[in-house]
Amino acid sequence: MFINWVLSLQSWIVAGWMTPLAVYAFIDALSAVIFFQMSRGRWFPVPLFIMHALLVMHHLCAIFLPDHSAYWVQIILNRALDLELFYIMSCGMFRIIMLRRMKTA
Repeated sequence: MFINWVLSLQSWIVAGWMTPLAVYAFIDALSAVIFFQMSRGRWFPVPLFIMHALLVMHHLCAIFLPDHSAYWVQIILNRALDLELFYIMSCGMFRIIMLRRMKTA
C-alpha cells in the first residue's frame, strides 16, 4: 500500500491536478493484482483487493464520463486511503489482542 501511495503522490507531483486517470487506474490495477496474489489462502488482503478493484472501475468510469472533476477523484482517493489505513490498523489491533489472549491462556 505504501508503494501505491508513493506512486500516486509522485504522479500527482509531476503532473499536478491534471494527472491522467489512466495512471491512477494502472497503479490501482497493479495493487489489485498484488493483493489478489497475496490473498491466496489468507483473508486479510481480500478487502484490499476489493477496494482497489472498485477504484479501478471508478477511474475507468471517470475517464469515459466527460463531466468528471479532478476534485471528486481526489476526494474519493483520499477517503479510500483512509478506509484502507483504518482497516489495516483494525487488523493490527485484532492481532495484538489475540496474541495477548494466547499469551495469558
